[in-house]
Amino acid sequence: MRKIFKSVAVIIAFSLLLSLTACNVGLKRKTDIETDESKFVFTLLADDTYGIKAKSDEKFSGTVILPTKHDGKSVTQISGFAFENAEFTKIASSTCTVIGQYAFYNCRKLQTVEWADNLTDLKNSAFEYCVSLINVGTLPKTLKRIESRCFANCVELRVVNIPASVEYIADDAFLDCEKATFYVDTANQYYKVENNKIVRK
Repeated sequence: MRKIFKSVAVIIAFSLLLSLTACNVGLKRKTDIETDESKFVFTLLADDTYGIKAKSDEKFSGTVILPTKHDGKSVTQISGFAFENAEFTKIASSTCTVIGQYAFYNCRKLQTVEWADNLTDLKNSAFEYCVSLINVGTLPKTLKRIESRCFANCVELRVVNIPASVEYIADDAFLDCEKATFYVDTANQYYKVENNKIVRK
């Protein structure tokens, strides 16, 4: 009986050890999620933070998670034309407050975007011709501007929720997004939805 008890105890202890090991592996993966810095070019901005873009010869696929810092300073802007024509399916940034013009132009495989909580500006044509983008998710409550043709020709876009913080949306920001359904937070002082169109109040 004692031998059976010892055997059961050993099996339980071994199982617990395996579980803890798996948890530790998972934690390591979570802390090692940023894409290798060597794949990017960093530009020092006037506010002593960095803009980021892909190296011209770099090919991306799958998920790209942008570095949050470079040389000890924050990465706060995705530069203009940063990832034009890239073939990744997901882009994520937790620190970039500005997404530059044509940043993701013609990224035809892009399906998912994870925004920084403090995003403020989406520049001209930033996501134009992202034809696989279905849902832009929850736009941050800090967003101020959605500029010309930002999401133009995102033909599969389905749901767009405009937060109360948005002060400017270009008339053609969602040009030819025929499948999209638009919602504007009722607390927004500048915009509302009429007949599934975003219009000025």
